Amino acid sequence: GSVPHPGTPQEEGDEAKYQGNPYDLIGFDEVTQFPEYIFNFLQTWNRTDKPGQQCRVIATFNPPRSAEAQWVLKYLEPWLEPQSDYKAKPGELRHFVINEAGERQWVDHAGTHKIEGKDRISRSITFIPAKATDNPIYMKTGYMATLDSLPEPLRSQMRDGDMKVGLVDDLWQAIPSAWVK
Repeated sequence: GSVPHPGTPQEEGDEAKYQGNPYDLIGFDEVTQFPEYIFNFLQTWNRTDKPGQQCRVIATFNPPRSAEAQWVLKYLEPWLEPQSDYKAKPGELRHFVINEAGERQWVDHAGTHKIEGKDRISRSITFIPAKATDNPIYMKTGYMATLDSLPEPLRSQMRDGDMKVGLVDDLWQAIPSAWVK
């Protein structure tokens, strides 16, 4: 089955109600609104007991607007970072494993990889960017006028899908993100 709606985990702890049940499809709308922990935890239950049944996690989102959502940009490094060793084109598959430090490690192919002396089976991921103009229904309804009337950087984020502009630190964040970079 798939995760039913309504039932979106909004805060840490809400995700526990899905624990233990298999979901062959898990969909996130606006995944940048979820903490990375919930995104990762819910994938634990992306499984099936039916041989041959494919399991998928699908996440849609607009460009991140806060420092808390920057995990999505790191998750999509092969598609967003020109200097990535695993540079990918839109829709192209990339494979990763999680190492002992809990970090994503990109690998060259699907299958089993020896990582820090342990066998790890890779998982595939792809990313397909889109702009508002890619949606013909919205293009017929005058939505572009709404997007064009937005101030920057919101306009570039929402209209053009620009992932690199407009990230805003939380008002109560102790150390500005710019200092860390």
